[in-house]
Amino acid sequence: MLIYILIFSLISILAISDRQKLYLIDILFLSLILVIFIGFRYEMGTDWIIYLSRMLSMEDRSFSEIFSISFELSYQVLEFIANRLGENFILLNSVSAILFVVGLLHYCRRQAYPWLSLLIAYPTLILICSFTNTRQSISLGFELLALSNLKYFYRSIFYFIFGATFHQSMLFIVPIPILARMKDLTKIKNLLKIILITLPIIYIVSQFYGVFISDLLNAYILSGTYSSRGAIMRVGYVFIAAVIFQLNKDKFYSNNKFYEFSLYNIFSLLVILCFLLTALFPNQSTAIDRMSFYLYPLSIFVYIRCVQYRIFNLSRNVWKLIIISMTCVFTFYWLTNSDYAQEFWLPYKNYLFM
Repeated sequence: MLIYILIFSLISILAISDRQKLYLIDILFLSLILVIFIGFRYEMGTDWIIYLSRMLSMEDRSFSEIFSISFELSYQVLEFIANRLGENFILLNSVSAILFVVGLLHYCRRQAYPWLSLLIAYPTLILICSFTNTRQSISLGFELLALSNLKYFYRSIFYFIFGATFHQSMLFIVPIPILARMKDLTKIKNLLKIILITLPIIYIVSQFYGVFISDLLNAYILSGTYSSRGAIMRVGYVFIAAVIFQLNKDKFYSNNKFYEFSLYNIFSLLVILCFLLTALFPNQSTAIDRMSFYLYPLSIFVYIRCVQYRIFNLSRNVWKLIIISMTCVFTFYWLTNSDYAQEFWLPYKNYLFM
């Protein structure tokens, strides 16, 4: 538990201080710490054995066989390389951590309060997603790069699509930045643009991912056997941000580019839907929980602007204390009360300290 407390405390102190920029030395230091923390972890996270088995199974495959598989090609290439380099699981996890951390720090650095942004990302994106859902954490890294480059439309779309080559679920997010660009959906030309863009995506998904998606639906939704007891808390943390966004839409609209406001507006509506679905269908909460990781950047975007815009006429220091307190309760309540946290996160284990 000590390592989790130390990292949280360090980021909290920097978040509440006047040092509100990420300098090059900060980025290098954070990158090193986070890559070691995530990439060198040992037997941490619920899917550790699954990912290790996947990498070891590459022993019986040739490089050409990888390209015959139609999904998550980029991650399988990483697995193949790690396998051929002495079944090096540390290498695979470290490269995965680097790809995630680059996107995370790039996004946090572009916020008005980067240290506070990093603190908001700490419980769900760093502790849970990067420890358990390695492929999805890489996709999230590319999503965060895409969100940092929304003004460069084609570049952001490239990041979204390339991220899907690590985890196919990212494909469901791709239409959102396209929709966010449409100012008036009642215009025929805008509707035609949406149709021309989405139809190829639907075709590609149905042709290459149809069977896989069908299996996921059967396993995660129809069977009712996959539930995440912590999902309501994780989605709830972002749900609060979504409600704040909806209650202060005029302020968010006037202080951000239209495409940025529109994208996060869609995110907020999806978060509210996810929260309601999680509450109504707890036995199918794992699928909702996994998809809500892609919506988690909304919490960073909104909470940072609560401080920046002084939402509800609260001072910036009060907002910082609220966010730090809320994140602290969320992080350590989960670590001390979750059965999964007790089994797969405590104590923290790292290859460097064995």
